[in-house]
Amino acid sequence: PLLRSGGAAACAVLRLRRILPSYLPRCVYKKTCTNSTAAAPPHASLVPARSSSAQEEFQGSMGALGVVGKGLAVAVALVAVVLASFRGDPDSALRSLPFPIGAAAYLALGGEIPPFFNPAALKNDTQFRLWAKPGDAIIAACPKCGNTWMMNILHQLRVAENHTLAEEFVDILDVTPWPILRYKIGDSVKDTMSAIESKSEWWNNEKYPYRAFKIQSVPSDTPIQRFAGDSGALLPYVPFLKYVVVVRNPYEQFESALHFFSSLNPEMNSLFKFPSMPLRMMVPFLMESPLNAAHYLNGWSHHFDKDNVFLVHFADLKSEPEKWVRRIADFLEVEVPDQHWPDVLRRVSFKWMKEHSDKFLYRRPDGLTLTTQVVRTGKSGGKFSLATDEEIAALKAKLELNVPPALLDFAIHGGEERRRKVLGHD
Repeated sequence: PLLRSGGAAACAVLRLRRILPSYLPRCVYKKTCTNSTAAAPPHASLVPARSSSAQEEFQGSMGALGVVGKGLAVAVALVAVVLASFRGDPDSALRSLPFPIGAAAYLALGGEIPPFFNPAALKNDTQFRLWAKPGDAIIAACPKCGNTWMMNILHQLRVAENHTLAEEFVDILDVTPWPILRYKIGDSVKDTMSAIESKSEWWNNEKYPYRAFKIQSVPSDTPIQRFAGDSGALLPYVPFLKYVVVVRNPYEQFESALHFFSSLNPEMNSLFKFPSMPLRMMVPFLMESPLNAAHYLNGWSHHFDKDNVFLVHFADLKSEPEKWVRRIADFLEVEVPDQHWPDVLRRVSFKWMKEHSDKFLYRRPDGLTLTTQVVRTGKSGGKFSLATDEEIAALKAKLELNVPPALLDFAIHGGEERRRKVLGHD
């Protein structure tokens, strides 16, 4: 145990130098919301204005806290050595410590956030081709931008003429798999695919025009600095797949992500030895992960001109569902007989999904669900109940720094004209 803990301690020092500073988000963000003089955008009622000097202050404070991070990392390492010397299972011992020590140790020991993701599914061509085949449709939405909704849309279009499969599936994962999802600690990509093989008639049936997978990620050619502990592996862009890219107001997406983390099934956390963490700890992950809206928008912007990439805005899909679902069908080259369109549109509505919410809990083969709530309201333009003004201001700075103005305008507001500008059609 002492040798193991020594290794964990060394790992902690190396990794937590970068991680721990961002565990103190309110210290970083507090000053950035004062004395701002920048012109307010149309959504200023929800997003505090921010000046360039505030952006510099934000970045400078991050660097200053690096000194604090080093000190905390050494402290964590010492605690690891002492505690693990008296325990036969240092991993569990460290993870059982109160926040932030337990959380820091979890990351230092190689834990992922969230713990049930397996980024290996995307990390190289061999792993990627264990599940991806020519003609597959990839749902490449940023987290909390309508992934579950789009999973259902692609499923309903694919099996429009099969009423049984369209209505009576048990869980959305049975018909639209998520290859990076682990079902138990240590699962490989092969293990995940084997676990869903029993439902292959539902998702891997050649009589349907395509297979659909959920992979919320940015393209692998996106230049990005990785965040220790994240599970945001980058998605290979290849011409033989079709990518449906869903964009949502980044501020609404951030709020929705906080709701998601607050509703994670505690049994899943326990199964994966995920330590108890305050919701606010997820803020730095959401800010720095490759799946942050700023990285996501910037990454996909280089591929919007490709024929196998389809861009849709969450708010547009919500306001005109028939128009956009039909356009998605055209993109996927699937023909839905006229007599089946009313049923398809009924089943992709939020009303139907709320009425059948038990189908959208991401249920594992053993019945355990990933979350206690996935389908919430699907509202656009709502007010924030979890995100703080400081966090929204920090997100605003990150977006303005990384996302081209026309794309950010589209991401916030949606609309056909803004979409055309992003695609270069105007």
